[in-house]
Amino acid sequence: MTLSPADRPVAVVGAGWAGLSAALALAQRGLPVQLFDAAPQAGGRARALTLELLGVQRRLDNGQHLLIGGYDQTRAVRARAHEILGQTAPAETLQPFRLRSVDGLDFRRQAWADQHWPWRLLPQAGTALGLLLARGLGWRDKLAFGRLEAWLRRADDALLEGRNVQWLMAQSRQPAELVSRLWDPLCVSALNTGLEQACARTFVQVLRDSLLQQDGQEGPSGPAGSKASDYLLPQDDLSSYFVDPVCRAFSHLGGKLQLRQTIRALDQWPARAWVLAVPPPAAAQLLAPVVPTWVQTLSAFEYESITTVYLAWPESLAGRFPSRHWPSPLLLREAPAEQAWGQWLFDRGFEGGIHVAAVVVSARGRLAHVDTEPLCRNIADQVQRQTGLPRPQAWRAITEKRATIRCAPSRPRFEAKDLLLPSAGSPDGIGPIALAGDYTYSRYPATLESAVRSGLLAAHAIVRALQA
Repeated sequence: MTLSPADRPVAVVGAGWAGLSAALALAQRGLPVQLFDAAPQAGGRARALTLELLGVQRRLDNGQHLLIGGYDQTRAVRARAHEILGQTAPAETLQPFRLRSVDGLDFRRQAWADQHWPWRLLPQAGTALGLLLARGLGWRDKLAFGRLEAWLRRADDALLEGRNVQWLMAQSRQPAELVSRLWDPLCVSALNTGLEQACARTFVQVLRDSLLQQDGQEGPSGPAGSKASDYLLPQDDLSSYFVDPVCRAFSHLGGKLQLRQTIRALDQWPARAWVLAVPPPAAAQLLAPVVPTWVQTLSAFEYESITTVYLAWPESLAGRFPSRHWPSPLLLREAPAEQAWGQWLFDRGFEGGIHVAAVVVSARGRLAHVDTEPLCRNIADQVQRQTGLPRPQAWRAITEKRATIRCAPSRPRFEAKDLLLPSAGSPDGIGPIALAGDYTYSRYPATLESAVRSGLLAAHAIVRALQA
């Protein structure tokens, strides 16, 4: 039986965090939705996997991610999924922002100051007081930090347009040592792009919405405000935290998820409308016969890789070091001359007789011509040398070659109105097409929150198009 256009489902291609968010939002509107993914597992680049370390099977993530309190839409979609299932979402732990490094830096936001007299009279009181009390920073560095904050208050998008973060550092007169110890690592971790190429406008937006809390956006639990930069620590892996409950809620609403299903052409499946929640090259391939004018834009993105190295210690070694020796996250010191490329260390806890930590290596240029095994050995040596922990006894590396787009000023930038593409006629009557994915949410770099927000915007665009 041939379905009439009104009875056909909305097809969502890609079951990453953008596609899952779009599919759930569309299903909540009462639309029939079909969600496709070529992979055997939903979640895209942020999902669980099982690794064997020291003979123990550990459920970890396919790449280490850091979630923060400002991820309000991610938290809202997760809460909504549990509500649909008639459950209370498992509690989240918010850890006040604290930046610690192996070379003595210890800067923590003093959360209490945002609520108590007279500190609350100051803008960003918790951050300002934290800066005054920070260890490992001299007064010259603290003044430079304050100078950058004051500079950010005056800067507008027109001034920042086309500029890189290196220019921003020069304009605000940041000392070279502070740049290398603080701003460069933060830039690489947030944008996965070195400061000489990274977009100043995007980096400024990240700082304003998190560390400096200048925007104070509303989140699912009240104003994000002073908690926007706090670390959000899920008790489980990312699949258990977000992917699994959203998939179950989607199915509960009647949505259909098809894994191991590759969509090669938009006329392959009878759909009423399409959400393309896939990386730009895949979206370009699908759009070429239908909206060829977008192929050039989608082909203009460049990419950066991320490698996560999981390190393991047996109980006999890890147990000798109390929890204070496992600060998480901990900023490591890159040392290219020693082939020490680790940037951040995250404690993944003790389970099954082993202690596991994750070390993140961001930005493709830092991994040029580095093989996996030497990289792991060098990072194991780096962690032992810089933290005083015993040398790890086992390791596994996971590399996403196209983990994120390169967040350069020249990258294509999307507005909300750009997400709905004008569809060309075809024999099968292809309907409205919307793009989703972290690369389409230009306010932020490629993050999980960007992906979720893009999915919600794409779903909203499809609903409006179908109503019209």
